[in-house]
Amino acid sequence: MVKVEFKNRIREVRKQRGLRQIDLARMVGVFQSEISEIECGKRVPSVYLAKRIAKALGVSLDDLFLLELSHFNDYGLHKNRKQNIG
Repeated sequence: MVKVEFKNRIREVRKQRGLRQIDLARMVGVFQSEISEIECGKRVPSVYLAKRIAKALGVSLDDLFLLELSHFNDYGLHKNRKQNIG
């Protein structure tokens, strides 16, 4: 069995750029609450929005997003593997 988690570094990169959530939201044309939900992992952005966020932050999609795959065997043991989604 494989569990897939979508992770992002938006908060980390946004803060490195000295931006608030509201600043980034205005740059990409969404509400601040949507940026908050994406950063917290409550929401996954569309590809279109993900590209706008990456462009606004001056990074590639690979720099912002990755998939974390957890493989479980019959005994409940797992092995994690991180993979960029770009």
